[in-house]
Amino acid sequence: MNPVVEIFHKAVQLPQDCLTLMAAQPGDSLAFGAAWMDNLERTVFSEHQGIRYFTLRDEQGALAVLPTMLAKDSLGKHVSGLSNYYTAIFQPALRAGLSTLDLLPLVSELRRHHAGLASITLAPMDPGSEAYQTIEAALAQNGFGVFRYFCFGNWYLNAPESWTGYLASREGKLRSTIKRMSQRIAADKGRVEILTKPEDMQRGIDAYQHVYDRSWKIPEPSPDFMPGLIRLCAQQGAMRLGIVWLNDQPIAAQFWMVYQGRAEIYKLAYDEAFKSHSPGTVLTSQLMQHVLKHDEVREIDYLIGDDPYKQSWMSHRRERWGLVAYNRRSVWGLWGNANEWVRRAIKPVWLKLKGAIQVAMSRINTPH
Repeated sequence: MNPVVEIFHKAVQLPQDCLTLMAAQPGDSLAFGAAWMDNLERTVFSEHQGIRYFTLRDEQGALAVLPTMLAKDSLGKHVSGLSNYYTAIFQPALRAGLSTLDLLPLVSELRRHHAGLASITLAPMDPGSEAYQTIEAALAQNGFGVFRYFCFGNWYLNAPESWTGYLASREGKLRSTIKRMSQRIAADKGRVEILTKPEDMQRGIDAYQHVYDRSWKIPEPSPDFMPGLIRLCAQQGAMRLGIVWLNDQPIAAQFWMVYQGRAEIYKLAYDEAFKSHSPGTVLTSQLMQHVLKHDEVREIDYLIGDDPYKQSWMSHRRERWGLVAYNRRSVWGLWGNANEWVRRAIKPVWLKLKGAIQVAMSRINTPH
């Protein structure tokens, strides 16, 4: 039979072939799976009426699954990938070898389903992935004006052969901090615990929340998301929840996810009252040892951002990019496409002019 596009409103409604395809995506991240999307739906977007899973299926099963949500404003309708600030990477699920031509029916149905659609935004994605390039080409062939844009830098570590060799390659200041503060915490009757088993899940959630509430971080905009994610990871054997205890009080917590040979460093927090103990540095070193020795991961990923401290631990940097596609068959899509084109054309000219102005001003202000 010819491929058929079907639309579902929730992850739990997806047929098994779609679930299997989502779980088997290259990149090895839990964020590509239906369980992640279900947690996002329930804890962040429980009142959202515009969630749609566009699926493309043939007699052999699922060809593609694109999780989306719809938003409306004064400039029309806008579809985005089902992602938000909790999403370190997004990827539509595509069967291996799926061509741009194969994907066109799904893109056409998305446009038809949302009459008057102005734009589609998918982010953050791996610009080197087959999924990124295929959907970019499919949107362009379907008449959308498609633009790439930078999201953030992503630091990661190709796993070394041993923890000892890795530690020896780090800066002396980091090695010294790990040694001194590990000794200080131990002398103060402290300990590090790494929780991996489902039966320790709730104890870990309670300790994590205790630390987070006393950290420098702003309150979670969706407080149920993290407990939901920790439960999900515990059920799937992916939970690595590190806790630093001092006199039986949690003073630092880190939540890592280990899945398909990769470790993702997802959430970090420490109690500011114990900052002088550097509990975060000590905990990172212990979790690093654990995933290298026990999980034998091939990669450790620091996920979102170019924070300077990440470079102390990681070895490589890559980038995450997004796609914005304007529907040139709608008035607001045409306007958006034109505005994007003009803005991108003017930006290099403005930057060059700005630089020239700064040089001129520095010459004027330089004493003679």
